[in-house]
Amino acid sequence: MDNTEHHIEFFTSSQFEQPKELTEFLQKTLTKNPCNKYCIDCKKNKTTHCILWIGSLVCEGCSIGHTQFPNATMSKCYVKEVYKEHWDDYQLSSIQIGGNSKLFEIMKEYDLLELEFDKKYKHPALVWYQKHHRAAMDNAL
Repeated sequence: MDNTEHHIEFFTSSQFEQPKELTEFLQKTLTKNPCNKYCIDCKKNKTTHCILWIGSLVCEGCSIGHTQFPNATMSKCYVKEVYKEHWDDYQLSSIQIGGNSKLFEIMKEYDLLELEFDKKYKHPALVWYQKHHRAAMDNAL
């Protein structure tokens, strides 16, 4: 029996650059609407991540809260770094259908803008918004 150690090499898609067309599309998405430029949660930092279950854009710091926050249908939220990860069609539909403007309007209507993170995202209006957003994503493909 050969005692030579077998080495398996793994790679992930994050080792490859994002296609130029995808990067351009994402840049347009983040800049064409002023609400998408800044984090929906802290409203201070520029957006770098997408919260896929709701289609909103947040900064790196606020994205950490979302990764630790169980939402209505998953144990943890799926957060994607906008420019350093690859996107599939379903994930792209989230950012195309969503965006910070729609979510901001719901938060404003239900007076959720200043609530604590967990209270805000557990509010029935945002639970409904998440389900509505995901249904729109499912119908988009």
